[in-house]
Amino acid sequence: MPPPHDYYLGKLELLLDWVCRHHGALLDASARGFHASFLRLPRGARRLWVRLVLRRGPAFRVDGLDYEEVPDRDHALIALMLAGLVRVEPAPGPRSRLMTVPELGAWLRAAGCAPQRGAGRGALLEDAERLLAAQPARGESLPAVVVRQQDGTLDLFRLLFFANRRQDLTEFILEDVGVLRYVPVEATPGLPWTSAVEARHALAIHAAADALHDQDGASEADLRRLQTCLADPAPDGESEARRWRALARLGRRLAARGDREGELACLLAAAGPPARERAVRLLVASGRSDDAAALLAAMAAAPSDAGEARFACRFDLVSGRCRPERRRSARWAVDRVCLPGAMARGRVETTAAALYEQRGSQAFHLEGRTMGLLFMLGCWDIVFAPRPGAFVQPFQAGPLDLFSPDFAPARRAMLERRLDDIARDRFDLAAFLATWDRWVGTVNALLPWRCFTRAMVASIIGCIAPAQRRALCAHVAAHPLRARRGFPDLTVIGGAAGCVAFAEIKGPGDQLRPEQREWLDFLHGEGLRARVLEVRWT
Repeated sequence: MPPPHDYYLGKLELLLDWVCRHHGALLDASARGFHASFLRLPRGARRLWVRLVLRRGPAFRVDGLDYEEVPDRDHALIALMLAGLVRVEPAPGPRSRLMTVPELGAWLRAAGCAPQRGAGRGALLEDAERLLAAQPARGESLPAVVVRQQDGTLDLFRLLFFANRRQDLTEFILEDVGVLRYVPVEATPGLPWTSAVEARHALAIHAAADALHDQDGASEADLRRLQTCLADPAPDGESEARRWRALARLGRRLAARGDREGELACLLAAAGPPARERAVRLLVASGRSDDAAALLAAMAAAPSDAGEARFACRFDLVSGRCRPERRRSARWAVDRVCLPGAMARGRVETTAAALYEQRGSQAFHLEGRTMGLLFMLGCWDIVFAPRPGAFVQPFQAGPLDLFSPDFAPARRAMLERRLDDIARDRFDLAAFLATWDRWVGTVNALLPWRCFTRAMVASIIGCIAPAQRRALCAHVAAHPLRARRGFPDLTVIGGAAGCVAFAEIKGPGDQLRPEQREWLDFLHGEGLRARVLEVRWT
């Protein structure tokens, strides 16, 4: 444990050292130079830098950088400037955005520009910008600002440590203070990137996707730049899936500007959903039926998900539309209930749960969390079994391949043994509850502990027969994403002794999605009570 003054610095240095030790070959000259420069900094400057890293930024008011562990702030800032880790913001205008509303008002009054009474931040900023444009010297009275540099290089280190862009240094801190608890699995570092170029390309894809999400008013030049960033496939599955979604979003932006060819080019650059479905439709609309047929055949031969498979089967190249699904009688029950319109204020699922409880049942609005519960409690040790490349850092919610097609085949023998034990009740309710007791509160990708109590767990699993537990666990194990998509809204206990039922709630105008139908069919086929409750208002 580092000394208190070096607590945050110690976490950053651990991350940097880990990456250099395990993934040094994936660092380019810029990243190695950054690390060397950082190590040469005075300790106070390094402490200040990690504080800047933990804040949103990238611009900071100097008068707000007051930390006990950095007694000589100005000396630390000079060292960071000389190392190229921060720079002084030359333009005074953006500095006003770092001021509080009272400070902005006081500054404007001191400059002889009385703000309107009750004016919000936006109006005050406009007044400040106008004043600075007319009198640039007024900027000298604004707080000094520094801007954090090298964010791209630090992002590379984060990516190579966490193998994703969702996590950062706060994981260390939250674990230390007991907010988060991770499964202690020995890491065997192995990443999907083979060079710094590939890793930085993955970062560029995520940055472009973020920009498309945030910048509704992007210029034509900005959109073309983002299109260039997204042109080449990513080397890892997560970044590639994000690229597909970003290309579809970019295509919609271009289409809104009347650029249909640009939209089609974006969609054809993707190799998965949701871009390919839209590309087929556009190709048909533009008269390129042969190209549409080729793309549709590719989707049918290797669909990226169940949605693409359904589209490839149903899309008609002549009409340019999907053929209606063949209507069939549902094997599961459909109930209808009419309620007073005054009850329509809240969520329809909450209203339905109250109806079940009035009839003496317990109804929990859990959706796919029920399947996450059953699968994780039944197969926890298998999910977190150490495998080469599955766990590459100490803060993982599951193996890297949890949601990939390789998950079940890579663990086939372990899963088959466990599923057989569940079916024969050798892995019984007590074993499920023992897993709960051992790991409750531990970070994982499928089981949100806060949604359950131990009593709920015992009631739900206890009402499901061993053979049915086995079937449900096997269904999720084959494709763990199933636990997140389409499972019925309510898990209902009671109505009859030892019974469990699953109900999908539909309000007016709401239709069943294909994945919801698939779950209802599966549950009914395994002898579990599954139904649709259609709520209508009078």
